[in-house]
Amino acid sequence: MGRGSLNKLDFTTQTTPGRVPEPPKPEVGSPDWFQQILAPALGYSQLRDWQVKLASDVFKGNDVVCVAGTGSGKSGMLHIPLMASKMAEKPTLGMSIAPTKSLCDDQARAANERGLNAVALHSDSLREASSKGRDLFKEIFTGKWDLFVLVPELLHMKELESFFREQAGDDPELAKLSLVFGASMGVFPLPFL
Repeated sequence: MGRGSLNKLDFTTQTTPGRVPEPPKPEVGSPDWFQQILAPALGYSQLRDWQVKLASDVFKGNDVVCVAGTGSGKSGMLHIPLMASKMAEKPTLGMSIAPTKSLCDDQARAANERGLNAVALHSDSLREASSKGRDLFKEIFTGKWDLFVLVPELLHMKELESFFREQAGDDPELAKLSLVFGASMGVFPLPFL
């Protein structure tokens, strides 16, 4: 072939009949799993490194205390471990304490928008449910909800105290309650734990 002429090459490739294998999925609970599987499920483009680390610790059953500033991703620390447990088919119940009814409603709504089943617990929601013949406490511990968000005043209700004691049975650690979260709040004593 002379200069300037093109050598025609056959660029077709032979493939094996059948489906092209998918790349292996990351191991459940691994940092890659949190980023590649869980983040998109919650509507996040990417999780922050500290969220992955802490959520992984919670997912493994470790206790975690996190203090973070406004807008830093604290709500993610409520949603991420709960969705991780839900996706891994490990029944989990989370409790969040919010200082106002409005914030309870907002947190429950945000969790529901992210694919969790959440309910706000305060005097208005309890009264409304009761008027419809529903017992939100029973719904919580029978697995209807992944998360309940309550106002601090409810922590001192005798009904809530006895309900928690009943659920705990001989287990003082309330095995069904896997995540306790507080946002924009002080420290509230839990006299029944």
